[in-house]
Amino acid sequence: MPSRMATQEESSVLRRRSGRGLLLMRLITTVVVALFVLMAVRRMDMTGFRRALAGASVTPVLLAAVLAFGMQVARAGYWRSILWPLARISLHTMLRYTLAASGASVVLPARGGEALRVWWLHKRHAIPLAAVGAALAFEKMLDVVTLMLVVAPLPWLLPSEPWLGPVRLVTPLVLVGALAVILLARGGRRRLRWLADLRLFDDLKHAGAAFSCVVAAWLLDIVVIGLAMHAVAIPVRLDAALLVLLIVNLAIAIPAAPGNIGTLELAATFALTTRGVQQERAAAFALLYHGVQIVPLIVVSSLSAALMSRGETSAASSR
Repeated sequence: MPSRMATQEESSVLRRRSGRGLLLMRLITTVVVALFVLMAVRRMDMTGFRRALAGASVTPVLLAAVLAFGMQVARAGYWRSILWPLARISLHTMLRYTLAASGASVVLPARGGEALRVWWLHKRHAIPLAAVGAALAFEKMLDVVTLMLVVAPLPWLLPSEPWLGPVRLVTPLVLVGALAVILLARGGRRRLRWLADLRLFDDLKHAGAAFSCVVAAWLLDIVVIGLAMHAVAIPVRLDAALLVLLIVNLAIAIPAAPGNIGTLELAATFALTTRGVQQERAAAFALLYHGVQIVPLIVVSSLSAALMSRGETSAASSR
């Protein structure tokens, strides 16, 4: 008994140390990003930046905001499809969960909003936590696979950028790795209980529908990039849009400020300036591109979370 208690205490100490380490790393990266943003602002012609931002066309911005919301619908479609064998959750309900989780992740560090969705799915629909966690991991894997497929043409579209050469090698490796994970998961169903609970591969139709939703979300992201470029009078080119998509997602993979504030703007601005776009106009694009995603999301997700909380309160009162 004493040894078990000692082991639990040691485990608790390790978790606290790990949490402090992650927090420290996030703080350091946030400070570094803030310094880079400050340096970029000091070198920028703020008058030109404000002029580019003020002259942005309203219609493309509004359409980009609508399509950014469509990305959330596609994400909700993924979750509905992948969990359909475990719970028949409507797209409307899953969209509410997705909006609330995404909105919370803008504010909370380390995409903390994901924990809300995991909790709601477990509490309200009795889906095993292991199954929800596996669905989340599968979504991240599909994100990587789809991103690499979408940006695969970049080495041919931009032969003048030698650093893009490894994309040709990484893409097939990612595809092979994803296929290996799926085959191992199917083979481990009888040995690993959490895989059996997920029932992800009982019907590949649901997995295929989930993958289609992830692909749709990424394709909509490219269109949103193009609309934000058009809004600030940047010539819309596929190579530039794909480059923005790649560099932004590489940058935001590093944990920094909540909502990737600063990180996304720096990455998007850098991507466009390498294609000859004026820095001030590229920064205006970056701000709009980020804004059409997070501003409507925060508003809608706040309303969704409030409605869900009110529903829980009403249900508790009725008992």
